[in-house]
This record gives sequence, structure tokens and C-alpha cells, in this order.
Amino acid sequence: MILQTKSTKKPILIFFYFGLALTVFFLSIYRGAESAYRTEQGIPFYIGAITLLLSSKIINSNGKKALKIIASLSLVIILTVQICSSNYWYHVNVLRDKEEKQVVCNIAKDLEKYDKNKPVIFIGYYQLSNNIEDKYTVKKDSVAGRIIDYTSKKAKKSYTYTACQTSISSYISWSICPFSSAKFFNSCGYDFKLGTNEQFKEATKKYINIPSYNDSGYILDAGDYIVVKVGNYSPNFYDFLYE
Repeated sequence: MILQTKSTKKPILIFFYFGLALTVFFLSIYRGAESAYRTEQGIPFYIGAITLLLSSKIINSNGKKALKIIASLSLVIILTVQICSSNYWYHVNVLRDKEEKQVVCNIAKDLEKYDKNKPVIFIGYYQLSNNIEDKYTVKKDSVAGRIIDYTSKKAKKSYTYTACQTSISSYISWSICPFSSAKFFNSCGYDFKLGTNEQFKEATKKYINIPSYNDSGYILDAGDYIVVKVGNYSPNFYDFLYE
């Protein structure tokens, strides 16, 4: 970004790149609601912008015609791969979204048997079904698996704390863990009375061993609030990355 702005002497490009970074948020503002897979929807804008810039560089370069042709063909191949990849991950995210919305409907139906005046505390980590996992996990003995294993070990040696997130992750868990609430449930049209952060911390420690969705007893009336355990916690993020 900085090199491109310096070489062209056009400061306006700074705003162009900054706008690209805000694409995912602009989509939400335009719709008036959050998108469950906004990252994948924003990627095509990045691809289009980068392709435009590279095309401009190739056309305006002083290189030989043969080099321009090779560069153009390479750009077309890269663009095709990016489009296919973007479409694939968008499709998988749509499948993931449908699955989790069905889970939300099932939990909401089961909650109808309990006191609606009590706050609902959601705990646990929902693990996506094998149908979804098979589309984004890799085998440990594959090339991709070896690369992930190698880089994760190097990262653990180099940094005190490491975190990683794939393009596909549970939206239910995302709404529970950082916000201590049922944000995804609310976005699906279910207006549960939410508990406090103190109740969430208490429930996480006290009721972590109750059954998980979809086993009998995954919903518990704890007296002051209702506890719903959506799934078990994973001891290691990379457990989700491998088959």
C-alpha cells in the first residue's frame, strides 16, 4: 500500500485501501444487520481491487511483450483459483449457518418447557457436525496437515500465546464465549432473557460437567437461571483442525 502510494504519488490510494479494510463492516451497515459469513462476502472486493491494481501495473509496465503475456496469464490463473476458493468457502459457510440455525431452533423449542421469566445462560463450545468438519479439516499425514503441525509447533516455541481461527468456526460459540450471551440466538429471532457476566462465570465453573446438546439433561434449571450447555470445550484448538 505504502509503496504503491509513493510510486504513483497519489495519496488518494490510502483511502482506497482503507475502504477495502472496512468492506465487511459496510456490508453489515448496508443490510442493517450482521451477516453470519461477512468475511467471505468481503473477499471478492479484495480480489477485484488487487486484480485491478496488478492489471494496471502490467499494462503500464515497460517490460517485453512476452513478459506481459506471461504476467497476464499468471494473473488470470491466480484470479480463477481465488474465485473458486471464495465460492467454496462461501458455500461451506452457508451450510454451517443452516446447521447452526437449526440447532438454535431445537434449543429454543426445548426451552419452552422452562420458566421464561428466568435468564438463560449458555455455556460450552458447539462443535460442528462431521458433514461440515469434513469440508474444512485436513488429515494429519497430508501436506497441509504437516505444514500446520510444523508451524503451530514453531509458533508455540516463538510466542508466549498463540491463537488461530479458520474460515469456518461455530457462530453459536462465537456469540457465547466473547459476549457471555446468546447473540446468535437473538439474531435468529429468539429473545431470551440474558443473565449477567457473574452468572455466566458461575455456570461455566459449576455446571461444566452436565450433558451437552443433544443429550438428555443439557438444559438445567439452576434456580436463579436456566443453564444450556451447547457442547464440550476443546482442550486444543488444533483438535478441530485435524480429522
